[in-house]
Amino acid sequence: MKQKPIVLIDLDDTLNNLLECWISLYNEKYDDNLDFQSIQSWDVSKYAKPDVGEDIYELLKTPGLFSEMVQPKPGSVKATEILSKYYDLYIVTACTYPQNIIEKYKWTEKYYPHISTDNIITAKNKSLIIGDFIIDDYHNNIITSKCDKKILFTMPHNMFSEIGNDIIRVPDWDEILWYFCNEENEELKNDVVEYITEKTFKKK
Repeated sequence: MKQKPIVLIDLDDTLNNLLECWISLYNEKYDDNLDFQSIQSWDVSKYAKPDVGEDIYELLKTPGLFSEMVQPKPGSVKATEILSKYYDLYIVTACTYPQNIIEKYKWTEKYYPHISTDNIITAKNKSLIIGDFIIDDYHNNIITSKCDKKILFTMPHNMFSEIGNDIIRVPDWDEILWYFCNEENEELKNDVVEYITEKTFKKK
């Protein structure tokens, strides 16, 4: 049997809405009204109150943040379900704090049962992980990746990041599906068209 191409997928702010939940926790604790959409660089601490600064990262230790509070990005569950029929999907995620690892595994099992937990890789230096495609919201992970095809998931913090011509920028998971339709797989195209058509009619 021919081996499926490998797709490396980031978890935080690519499959889930971590930044939104994280900033909500910050606003609640420090009585601020910071809008996560206004964060336009990777260093979130620059947008916190001066007396908070890097303490904002301590909120990433909040129990349940990665297992209960974060939610899947719109369309990501169905999109990965479709892609899993034609590609081997691996979640590659950085875990700053050890306690986050278990929460991320539980969350993946709950929302993405079509991605085996055996296919979860924890790594900060994602350039060490080899695949055919990479999907990530951190521009540096995309730039340094050795994958042949690179997809940057648009977020406020990467809107002004300089990227090369070999990198595709996408705003959502529907666009990711359309991108993979260019891979000359007729069965995949049929699945995507059927899904998008059904989704469109449900909105009407």
